[in-house]
Amino acid sequence: MKRVLSMLWTVLALAATSEQLWGQMPGHGEGMMEPSKAPEGFERSTAGLAAAFPTRDIILKDKAVFELTAAPVSKQLSGRTLRMYAYNGSIPGPLLRVKQGSTLTVRFSNRLDLDSSVHWHGVRVENASDGVPGVTQSPVRPGDEYTYRLRFPDAGLFWYHPHLREDVTQELGLYGGILVEPSAKPGQPGGWPAADREVVLFLDDIFLVGNDVAPFYREIVTHTLSGRFGTTFLTNGVTAWGLEVRQGERVRFYLANSANTRTFAVSLEEHPWKLIGSDGGRAAREVLTSSVVLGPSERAIVDVLFQSPGSFRLEHRSPQRTVSLGTVRVLPGSAAAETADFFRPGGDDGIVRQAASLVARAPSQPDYVLDLKVKGAVMGMGGMTMEMERPTPIEWEEDDQMAMMNAMSTNQTLRWIISDRHSGRENMDIPLQVAVGQVRLLRLVNDANSDHPMQHPIHLHGQRFLVVSRDGKAETNPVWKDTVLVPAGSNYDLLVEFDNPGRWLLHCHIPEHMEAGMMAVFEVKGGAS
Repeated sequence: MKRVLSMLWTVLALAATSEQLWGQMPGHGEGMMEPSKAPEGFERSTAGLAAAFPTRDIILKDKAVFELTAAPVSKQLSGRTLRMYAYNGSIPGPLLRVKQGSTLTVRFSNRLDLDSSVHWHGVRVENASDGVPGVTQSPVRPGDEYTYRLRFPDAGLFWYHPHLREDVTQELGLYGGILVEPSAKPGQPGGWPAADREVVLFLDDIFLVGNDVAPFYREIVTHTLSGRFGTTFLTNGVTAWGLEVRQGERVRFYLANSANTRTFAVSLEEHPWKLIGSDGGRAAREVLTSSVVLGPSERAIVDVLFQSPGSFRLEHRSPQRTVSLGTVRVLPGSAAAETADFFRPGGDDGIVRQAASLVARAPSQPDYVLDLKVKGAVMGMGGMTMEMERPTPIEWEEDDQMAMMNAMSTNQTLRWIISDRHSGRENMDIPLQVAVGQVRLLRLVNDANSDHPMQHPIHLHGQRFLVVSRDGKAETNPVWKDTVLVPAGSNYDLLVEFDNPGRWLLHCHIPEHMEAGMMAVFEVKGGAS
C-alpha cells in the first residue's frame, strides 16, 4: 500500500529558514538575502597557512606521551586551495600504532578558531578521557590544552575526531586512526592471520561549491535532514589515492568511513575481500565477499590476495553509480605458493566463546526499545509529495529535490530523536541507568513511518556490543561493534555488557543529526546486581 509523504515545510518554517539561510545556500536563491543578514561563518582565508601533508605512522610504546595539535592548514583539492583543519599538520591525522594492553598519554592543544575536544572512537577508555564536552569534560577553548589518558584493551582499528561541531571539523579534515596490534602473534590462540603488509584507508567525501567548501555557520547547523553529502570523494584525504603491491602479496586493509553522511559500498576490481573483522576486532567467521558496506564511523578489516599483475580500481558501488576511490597497481613478482588457505575462511574461537557467554546472560526481552525518528522536517506545503511503497533502506545519494530540502534544513527547524518507548522520553531526557557488569538488550527501531526514514549509524561510547538479531533474524557471525548502521524500516537488537563505569553517549554518527538532538546518555554506576 502506497504511503504519501508530504516532503515540504510549513510556511513559517520555510520563511524562517529563508530569512536566515536561503540566500546563502550554494546553488539555491543567491541574492535573496541582504549580506548584512547572513549568519556568521568561519574564517576561510588560507593566507599564511602551512600546507597539509599526508598521514604518517607513529609507533608508540607503552606509557608514551604524545603531543596532538589541531590547527588550520591549507590544502590543494580538485584545483582549489582550501582552508582546512589538521591534526599535527596532516590529513588524515597521524596513524597511531600501539600494542594491545598498552597505555598512552595524549596532550591535546587546540589552535583552531572554535572550541574542540578529542573523542577516541571505539576505545574503551576511562570516562574522563572520552572527550565529550558537557558529559565528560568542558570544551577545550582556542589556545587551551587538555590531557587524555588512554588504554587499549582491544585489538583492531579505532580512530579519533572532535566531539564538538563534528559537522564542520570532521568535514574539514580532523580525523585520524589508531591501529592496535594484537598481543597474540599470528598462529597463536587469539592471533590474527598473517599478512605481508597492513594498509589503513579512511574513506570520505567533501562538499565543494565553486572555489571553496560549502559554507558552515557558527550558530546554525545546516543539512540536518539527510546530513551533508559530499561532491568529491577522498581516500586518505586525496582524490587520486594509489598503492603499489607485488604479485603474491597478502595485504590487510583496515577500512574506515569518516564521511559525515555517506554510506560506502566498497569493492576492489576482480578481487574478493576476505572479511576478517569489524569495529572491535576479529569476527567469529571469516567471509569472502565482493563488497563491504560501511556506515559513517564503521570499520572493516579485510584481506586481499593479489594473484595477478595489473591495475585494479578501488570502488564505491551504490545502486545509482560507481565511483573510483583509487587504484592498486600489482607489480609482477612471485605468485603465492599457497592460495588454498586464503580461500578457505577460518575464524576466531575466542569471540565465539565470548559471544556464547554473553548470550547466556541475555534477557529474553529487550530492556530498552528505542525508536529513531524525526520531528519538524516533513510537513505539508503546496501539495508536493513523494510516493513510495516502503522506505529505501539506505539513502545512498541525494536527488535534486531532496538536496534542496536538505540544504534548507537546520538544527532550528527539525529535531532528530531517540525515543524510549517505556518512559516516553526523548534524547538526553531518557533515564538510561545500569549497574557495572549488567548485560542489557537494546532494540533499535528505525521508524518506517517517520517523516523522513533513512539509515542511522548508531554509536555507543565506552562499551562494546554484539548485534544479535537484524529484523528478527539471529546473527550467526558475531563480532564486537561500537557502531551499527540501522537501515530505514529495520530493527536491530544489540547485546551490551556495561563493564565500563561512567556517563556514555549513545548517538547517531551523522553529525548533523547529532547536532539536531539525536543523542542520549547511559549512566553506568556502582557494582553488578
